[in-house]
Amino acid sequence: MLRNFLIITCLLAAAVAQCGVGELPCGVYCYNPTQYTCTTDPLTSELQLCGVGTSPCNGACIADCGFFCNVTSGRSEPNDDDELYCPPDCSKLQGFGACGNECIDTAAFCCISEVKTELASCPFSQTPSSDTAKCPFKLDSTGQLWDGQLRLSFGPGAGPVSFNLTNGELIDNRGQSCYISEGFQVQCNSPAQTTDVSNFGVTSTGYLTYNGSTQFFQCPVGTGGYNFFSQPPTEDDVCTPVAIPVVYDCPPPPSPPICTTAVDIVVVVDMSGSVSNKQFRHITEFTLNFASQFDFGAQSGRMGLVWFGNAATTKTNGLLTDRAQFYRAANVTRPSQAQSSCLGCGLDVGLKMLKQNARAGVPQVMLVLSDGQNNVPQNTARGCWKWNGRTCIGGSAGVLPAPNWRDEVKELRASSDLTVFGIGVVADGNLQEGIMRKVASPKSYICVGQYEKLVSAVNRIKDATCAVKPNNTAATSQVVVKTTQATPSTTRTPSPSKVCTTRPISLPLPWLYFSFDFDWTSTSSKTCKDNSGNNRHGTLSGAISATTGIWKQAARFFGKKQYISVPQCSSLSSAFSVSTWVHLNGKLSDSVVIAATSQWNLKLCPKSGKVYFSKGSGWSTKTLTWNVALSTSSFFHLSFTVNESGQATLYVDGVSVGSSKSCGSRVDRSSGSLWLCYQDESFEGVFDDLFIFNKCLSKTEVENVRDSYCVGKQ
Repeated sequence: MLRNFLIITCLLAAAVAQCGVGELPCGVYCYNPTQYTCTTDPLTSELQLCGVGTSPCNGACIADCGFFCNVTSGRSEPNDDDELYCPPDCSKLQGFGACGNECIDTAAFCCISEVKTELASCPFSQTPSSDTAKCPFKLDSTGQLWDGQLRLSFGPGAGPVSFNLTNGELIDNRGQSCYISEGFQVQCNSPAQTTDVSNFGVTSTGYLTYNGSTQFFQCPVGTGGYNFFSQPPTEDDVCTPVAIPVVYDCPPPPSPPICTTAVDIVVVVDMSGSVSNKQFRHITEFTLNFASQFDFGAQSGRMGLVWFGNAATTKTNGLLTDRAQFYRAANVTRPSQAQSSCLGCGLDVGLKMLKQNARAGVPQVMLVLSDGQNNVPQNTARGCWKWNGRTCIGGSAGVLPAPNWRDEVKELRASSDLTVFGIGVVADGNLQEGIMRKVASPKSYICVGQYEKLVSAVNRIKDATCAVKPNNTAATSQVVVKTTQATPSTTRTPSPSKVCTTRPISLPLPWLYFSFDFDWTSTSSKTCKDNSGNNRHGTLSGAISATTGIWKQAARFFGKKQYISVPQCSSLSSAFSVSTWVHLNGKLSDSVVIAATSQWNLKLCPKSGKVYFSKGSGWSTKTLTWNVALSTSSFFHLSFTVNESGQATLYVDGVSVGSSKSCGSRVDRSSGSLWLCYQDESFEGVFDDLFIFNKCLSKTEVENVRDSYCVGKQ
């Protein structure tokens, strides 16, 4: 069991500690909230001081990333949440180091963005680099501790950090100079503690360098995350060679126009064993972003989705004319990981979907998103995907011969109105560009590289797709910005200032999403369906009913003690966001708790015109207050965000209410239930499109969530 080195039990006493600036009391003690937390031990009911990243459990401090305190068994137990893992202990494996949640052979692999990568594909050669960056940037999966240490994979206590690079000097967003310490660790302070401050750079391929080298080393920290070194500090340290991708934060270009060309598109996605869970999230984000760039409709764009691994699966019922339906099909939980890759299966099913739904004079496009790895050797008989040496032992599902990708390419070429774009991505470090170029139509191969770069390539892929014209047909369609407004299909409307946007909308993946658009007449079990794809379904308590919403249906609350409960929220991080549409039905009711856990609650008080956010419990509660002017005659949009440092912001209709406020320290996680729309006093009103995100949304993301209901109306 991982334990913190410092375990201090704080007993409540009559005297209260007199603390200095930046310190908080914990009984008779004072502590720095950037280094410690003061919380109640769920088993002993006593206040206890633990290091950041650990929590009390029966008198001990346990690492949050690896354990949770089980109040039923009375002891700590391993945490099986794959979003919360401690670096694995690789010290007993000679020549191995940690990468993500596994140990890798450092003689054969490096680690890039928590993904094991073959050493031959790691950018460790002396690469020409620039000593000045074009704009501010972040280092992928890198946070910063209060004392200036940089922490890969963030880890407890690490907050977001960005940098500027000028003449080789790396400066963080607090104005501190970054340098290599005497122990070879990369950190930032003001002033720098060594003179080695001007040898940083950025390669043209997007990696950080030091003295011209892209190779750094990550050494695990017991409570989560990795320290960051230019070379291993000692021979005894178990460290892993890494390359650190740079993520630029340049001012965004003007929003691209939506493609209104009539085009039929099938997105064929590789879901084989070489694709990790993290890469799957990038695939989902890309698919949703790509769909947002097109006008859906019977006379414009239609889109379908196919996944393939051992075999191929259609995720949509043909080609969809409703973007919202496509979103629901694409935004689902990761399927069971396949071990084989039948590229021919994906091409076969995608082609059949297009042929069965062809429209005269309308071009057809297939996007094939894959690393090109395929289980059918090129120099053997066709029709097999699983091999034992040179012997075919099975086709699709191990029974029938499966389609061979070479045969399918011939079928693709025979379709005169079909253009195939091969989208090359790197999964486990092995991109078969030769195969992907053969799959693609002439001059239609697009190499993206790492999955992390998929979203940034959306506009390039959209522009190429939208430019496709039908064969031997005069092209009359063009890319234009939509200017017409859809007519709302409901009797409720947003306030006059809220007009449906026509710009492309990109949403982060929600942790939970209640659209309230399920069949209320069949919910005898009182289940509130989670539309995020994460299966965090809630339970309706009290006489909650369906009514007309901002789009389709909404949930109506009247009286007291009505609420929605979600049984487990331990995977909800300290940085999160809550967004929802609210209609007060013409009345300024007392109050309603929009969302709450055992560690925090967000309350709306229409009668007093205030919104409260409370962090902690009992005497240690910290409450933030915003004064708001609320409409009683129309829907308004409410969003609350809080980051890892405890900085909270409230938005009404996408506009921040004053400046952000500080909770004093980060918001603690809760292992219990989540309560939504809870009436502890008399309340009458309507909630619709309730989102919770496992991140602190930016202002642009808040605006996109606000405008996302427009997608269903276009």
